[in-house]
Amino acid sequence: TALEREDDAGAAAALLRVLQRHPQARALPAMKRWLDKNERAATDAAAAALLALHERTPIPGPSRAPIVATLEQRSDARITPDGVKLLHDLAGADAVAHCLRSSRPEIARAAGARLAMNPASAPALIEAARTAPELFEVALAAIRAHNLTAEGYQAAKRLPAPSPDLRQAGLAALARGLSVAELLQASALEPSAAARIDLLTAALPPMQGGVLLGEDDEAVARRGVVRELLRLHLSAPDARAALQLIESISDPEASAFFEDERVTALVMLNRLDEAAARPMMSTAGRLDAWLDALRACRDHDHGPGISARIDNLFADVMSEAQRARFESLRVEMPTAATSESSGVDTES
Repeated sequence: TALEREDDAGAAAALLRVLQRHPQARALPAMKRWLDKNERAATDAAAAALLALHERTPIPGPSRAPIVATLEQRSDARITPDGVKLLHDLAGADAVAHCLRSSRPEIARAAGARLAMNPASAPALIEAARTAPELFEVALAAIRAHNLTAEGYQAAKRLPAPSPDLRQAGLAALARGLSVAELLQASALEPSAAARIDLLTAALPPMQGGVLLGEDDEAVARRGVVRELLRLHLSAPDARAALQLIESISDPEASAFFEDERVTALVMLNRLDEAAARPMMSTAGRLDAWLDALRACRDHDHGPGISARIDNLFADVMSEAQRARFESLRVEMPTAATSESSGVDTES
């Protein structure tokens, strides 16, 4: 081949780049020869060409040892990312594990990208990423491939990232990949209600009705995530955020699953006429929604108005338990409520 006859390093590098795009097994001896030479442009191109060849047609066993020996002798300053990948593919994870600690981020990332594919080497990668922000993305790839659980998500949160935006995007993508059960478990492990809200919000798919409709396990579980997020918003208390979430659900049939939460939010916002006009599937459930709002607003200026409207709408249908809860909340209401104390948004 032309590469076998070539002695000029620059010309050889050009030919090797062609072989990188169009690997040829018959050029293997010439590629190995240039890998061994002390001509940086050509040796770097040879590593890339050998990697491309190996990815298309695995290099035969007898030819691997000399290549591995050459690559293992390369210093951290001389080896290339393609050389790291080739060394991993020919000699295994142990041969490149030390590259995770390289002073060159591109070398650490190349090693991490290969180690991320192997569940046995993923823990070492994640451990290295705890002090190396440049490994954040490949560590997340390892978690996504081998430990996509609440525990894995929490491990990812402890890793430093090159930038806040990259961290936010990476964790959101990881959260969206969690099963509903693991997502709710991850939420329960968060240190605050605000953090739980951020996690569930990031993990929610676009609120098109189709993802929430149906009685299959997945649809029921997704509705459970929405309901938990609404509970957190209403407990914050942030009725406006809860209402915005419900209104973001495009399909009326799907949003109807959260009608009681909508009523609670409307009452908390002092939109009592709108709340009273909402259709009712269950009188008992609807009364509980109003009582939930009263509990949130009992220290607020419009607490007495909510209490009076509940008495007007539901006095004849309250169960004994609901009557006891209603009276208990009314007893807890101060004689002079203040709007500043509760933090609940209001609209007239």
